[in-house]
Amino acid sequence: MFPTKMTKSEKYIKDILEGKIYHGKLVLRSIENFVNDLQTNTKWIYRDDIADKFIKFIECLVFTEGIKKGQRINLEPWQCFFISQIFGWVLKEDETKRRYVETTLCIPRKSGKTTLVGVISLACAYIDNEARGQVYMAATSQKQSRLCFDSAWYAVKETPGLSIRIKVSAHNLLVKKNNTYIKYISSEAGGIEGTNPSVVVLDEHHLQKDNELRDALRLGMGSRKNPLFISISTAGSDKNGPYYQHLKTCKKIVNNLIENDRHFVLIYEPDEGSDWEDIKTWKTANPNWGVSIDPELFEQDYIEAKNDLSKQVGFMTKRLNIWADSAKTWIDAKKWSSLGRRLSLEDYKGQEAYIGIDLGSTGDFSAMAILIPQADNTIHLLMKFYISEDMAGKRTRADQLNFKEWARQGYIKLTPGDATDYNYIKEDVLEICSILDYKPIAYDKALATLFVNNLYNDYSIQVESFSQAIGSVTGPTRQLNEWIFEGKLVHDNNPVMAWMISNVEILQDDANGNYKIHKGKSKNKVDGPCAAVNAIGRYMELMTSENVITNYIKI
Repeated sequence: MFPTKMTKSEKYIKDILEGKIYHGKLVLRSIENFVNDLQTNTKWIYRDDIADKFIKFIECLVFTEGIKKGQRINLEPWQCFFISQIFGWVLKEDETKRRYVETTLCIPRKSGKTTLVGVISLACAYIDNEARGQVYMAATSQKQSRLCFDSAWYAVKETPGLSIRIKVSAHNLLVKKNNTYIKYISSEAGGIEGTNPSVVVLDEHHLQKDNELRDALRLGMGSRKNPLFISISTAGSDKNGPYYQHLKTCKKIVNNLIENDRHFVLIYEPDEGSDWEDIKTWKTANPNWGVSIDPELFEQDYIEAKNDLSKQVGFMTKRLNIWADSAKTWIDAKKWSSLGRRLSLEDYKGQEAYIGIDLGSTGDFSAMAILIPQADNTIHLLMKFYISEDMAGKRTRADQLNFKEWARQGYIKLTPGDATDYNYIKEDVLEICSILDYKPIAYDKALATLFVNNLYNDYSIQVESFSQAIGSVTGPTRQLNEWIFEGKLVHDNNPVMAWMISNVEILQDDANGNYKIHKGKSKNKVDGPCAAVNAIGRYMELMTSENVITNYIKI
């Protein structure tokens, strides 16, 4: 199948198929699809000489930064494979028409992806016979799109002879022979309507909050013979965002579950179940290992992530291309799910319990956590949630989560109208306190004072505020994290709590290393975890045990 003298792309394909290079299932699948198409595709044919034009052009350019500045670009085998797939496939009946109109490259940081697609765009502008072509580098911010544009801009400036053929201006490049220009644009800058792109690079696609920019640019490509839309990104943290949904579609294309022979997909990520601490996993996700990826610096980042939970998700998303639930979340969704069990309040009659309440504003979520220590050294956690019916409808539309279905299943209580009726919470508190041997209920006095005063004055329910100062909540937050990682926490599998756990960020570190649960800039909710921290804080105040972190308040 392979010639004696192979191109870098052919060598890469051969090494993957023979297992000589660490790779994930999706990379293998992309290569198997290529090999299968060579043998069976009757509509499109592969022309390695056409692909080689683009590879040779790029390798005439020079590196413009770092220790290789001024040296000719020497593409890595995986990069040659990527480029050859985009440009090598053409229509059998008209070899001037390319097969792929869209390509997705998802790969960890420090793999040179922004520079790569920058020079690919330059090659398109120069080689394609597209009169008055329009090449756009696009991103969420002007700063990010400029980074991609600069990789092409500096390549023109610093490659001998190229600046004679391409006019260089501060904010665009113009190929003189075909009047094709290269510009950069962003979501924040506007001015997208009316464009007629021939090539688009959407950089760090995972940062896009919606598909508005992508759709507008793709719509404008309709009149071009060989349009090319390139999506590049690492993994992110918003699984409800458009890029995560885009990748789900891409994976179906690679696995031949969706028929789309005009979209080429290359995704570098570890296979499901891989050990994030294993060097094999690191190499699998990073095809530029030992090239632009320095193994020693990589290992240093790993050590920091292993010892600092707040850095773990950043390491996984940016270094390993593994999707996480929040930019700085501290609990893995799979770990949380593994601790779930069917729990019923009635099974704990007479047992000691610690209750935490987090009341939202009258129109938003409220949460109650019931913490029940067990004789087997585990801690059982039951959750209750409340929200008004009107707000549930609004959040269902905004969050694309079905709160009303969760209510039907008993995971959340909807109160009539547009404001949460605290009487529903009061009735549950009275029932719980009649069943359990509860300790004074922990609450945030900022929002719950009137509510708990009513509980105490009218029903003699014991209540005591729990400080929300960062020094006070650090200990309970760490304790919650420790119980989860050690598998000592057992929760009641409430999907509302799972959703809120995925929203948590740990952002408010202070000079003493204290931190608290936070939702960052997100509109998502974290009331459940906050209620749990209140309950754990009360437990820690009243208990002295080897299982509890002592001296948890740092001042």
